[in-house]
Formats: sequence, C-alpha cells, structure tokens
Amino acid sequence: MKGPKVTPYSRLPKRIDPVHMETMWRAAASRGSGYSAHLWVTILALLYGTGLRRGELARLKVDAFDANEGTLRIDGRKTGQERCIPLPEMVLRCLEVYLPLRHNQLEQVGRIQERALLVSRYGQGISGSAISNGVHELATANLVPLHSLHQFRHSCASDLLEAGVHLAEVQRILGHAGISTTVRYVHIADPQRRAAMALHPINDWLQPQGATA
Repeated sequence: MKGPKVTPYSRLPKRIDPVHMETMWRAAASRGSGYSAHLWVTILALLYGTGLRRGELARLKVDAFDANEGTLRIDGRKTGQERCIPLPEMVLRCLEVYLPLRHNQLEQVGRIQERALLVSRYGQGISGSAISNGVHELATANLVPLHSLHQFRHSCASDLLEAGVHLAEVQRILGHAGISTTVRYVHIADPQRRAAMALHPINDWLQPQGATA
C-alpha cells in the first residue's frame, strides 16, 4: 500500500513563533476594555485555534456556533463540503465572553438582526480583507513578522500534529480535500477528533479577554 505522494522539495509552510503569537494576543487584549479588544482576541483565537481560512472566518454566521456541543459549523464554499469542528476550550471561552458583547453592540447601533458572527462596532459583518488588515496592523505595531494570515492555519496544523493528533484528524479539522496537503506538516499518533482539539496548545497559554482562570 502506497502512502500519499509528497514532493521532497515542496516548501514547508511557515509557522508563527509561540512568543510572537502570545505578543499579538496580549496586544489585542490591551486595546482597552471595550468591544474592539474582545473582538480581536476572538478573531485571533479562531484563526489559530481552528485553523480557519480567511474567507471561512469572514463568512461565519452566529448560528454556526453550537454552545451546547462546543462546535463550529464551517461552510463548504471553498471545499464543496460543510464540516463541523469541536472547539478547544479557550476558543469556547473567548466566544462565550464575546457573544453577549456582540449582542449589546448590535442593540446600540440598531442592527440586532445582523447574522454575521464577527461584527464591527458599527454592527456590520467584517470582511476578509478587514480581518487581514486588522491582524497585520497588530503584527506591525508589535514587531511581529507576519507575512500572511494563512500562517495561523499552518501553525494550527503543525502544532496539533506535534501535540500528538493523528494526520487524518488534522485533515478533517482543516478541511483539506486530500491528505497530501496535510502531510506536509508532519506525521504523528492517534486520538479522536474531540480529544484531539482538547490537546490544542491554545488551551495551555491563552486566556480570553474578560474571562477568569
């Protein structure tokens, strides 16, 4: 039986250094106690904690989050197949802090019917380009070398694999069409998907803005 074919000279995706990741997290949290700080902490948590593509993140609707199950439903616009992923504990906590603030913000600006999960202070869904610009501004202001939002996705995949998550589970979490894409990151062992996300390194060192330990 042959394994997936991997080009030996293919360039490995660049990860974000954990120190830089934490720097950006703290910078987002220090934007003050207002809505903006909670929003950007949540964006960073989702980018790294779930490995979502930029477009997938921007298209998330508020009903994609199932608080009872602790899952997030991702549309299949990019892959042709919807997927549902269990969330790491710290991402769940970020969303639990963020969602009541989102509701209050929408009430203030008279846009309570807005369905986008991530909304600006004006109550409008945040576009992929606005997410990218905001994260790059955070990185630049804090001397973090960030070339692309996709580095969060690469970091999520690589760090999950290093934490012991099976290659096939990472493929399902990230929504890769073929395992040959995932195999670029590394090989490792074998828990189930929900247990896999419990191993996510985000649980060890990130705290959601406004949450208590």
